[in-house]
Amino acid sequence: IAGLNEMEHQGLSSALIKGIVTSFEKINTIAE
Repeated sequence: IAGLNEMEHQGLSSALIKGIVTSFEKINTIAE
């Protein structure tokens, strides 16, 4: 269960980072 939880946590962090990066890129595009 701990291993599965760790995988979910890593997946969540990865998705979160991708979402932030995508939002940041969109903001930069609008700013220009």
